[in-house]
Amino acid sequence: MTQPSNTPYPSSMYIVRKDQAFQEGVRQALVLYGNPDCKQYYLVSETSRLEHFMPETLIFECDMNGKIKDYQEVGGSKLLTLEDILSDFESFLNK
Repeated sequence: MTQPSNTPYPSSMYIVRKDQAFQEGVRQALVLYGNPDCKQYYLVSETSRLEHFMPETLIFECDMNGKIKDYQEVGGSKLLTLEDILSDFESFLNK
């Protein structure tokens, strides 16, 4: 993963690192999100390996190194890219 660009994202979200290109059909971003009292790391993962090359981007809880704690997704959407999810992260996060 490489460092993120200076794209505007919600102020309660910090992108720790972000892939600039697909690797084996997957692109990911490691996100730190929350308020000062309660922050959580998330791995946001976009895949284009699905049938008909339609993207699906899912959100997983992870540790500060990007290791997923549980493969039960906590948010995301079909037909949206990594940038789509990151631009409005809170609305795609299941609460």
